[in-house]
This record gives sequence, C-alpha cells and structure tokens, in this order.
Amino acid sequence: MHPEASQDRRGLLAGPTHIVLSSTWRFVPGLEKTVSDKLQEFGLKIESSTDTQGDHRGMQIKRWLAARGLENARFVILDDDSDMLPEQLPFFVQTSMKGGLMDHHMEKAIEILKSD
Repeated sequence: MHPEASQDRRGLLAGPTHIVLSSTWRFVPGLEKTVSDKLQEFGLKIESSTDTQGDHRGMQIKRWLAARGLENARFVILDDDSDMLPEQLPFFVQTSMKGGLMDHHMEKAIEILKSD
C-alpha cells in the first residue's frame, strides 16, 4: 500500500471494518507479515484470511462472507487477480501486482462503499 494512497483515506473505514486477506500472498512466507505490518502503520489489522478450498478466489470470498452472516454487507474487493464471481464484479477494484494499491484504486473503493 503506497502511503499517498492511504494518508487521507481513513474515512473509507468508518464503521465496522473487516480486512480479510484473500491474496496468494498468504501462501508466501513473510508476505502476509509484510502486508500486516504496512496496515498496522495506519492503525489497521488483518482480521483473518479466506479459506484455501478450491482455486476460485470469488468462491473463497463468498464463503468467508456467508460464514459470518455478511452476505448483504457493503464490501469492496481490492485484488490484482480477477477470478471473482459475476455478482462480485460491481464491488471489485483490480490493482496490479507491480504497482500495488494506488490512489485511483482507493478512490474507486470509496465510491463503491459510499454507493447505495
């Protein structure tokens, strides 16, 4: 996460916020800690990770939401992979592995979360 993308974006996290890691980074030793450390700089923490059943990220996210009764919650998916379910696409912001999370991604995420 680039600092310029998160300095003034704390309004994105007003109310109950769940940060769930579904990235393949959770499989690479040390990378989950890197993400966690960066989030902690902004007072945020990873709550949990999605399961690893199957290889479809969208299904993993759907199961995580359902297991917590959050199927109708407002959410946004920020990911550099694109294997989301069709019903998740309006809530999906595709980042890039090379560039990471940038300002325009955060702006789109805020737009999604504020929409009715």
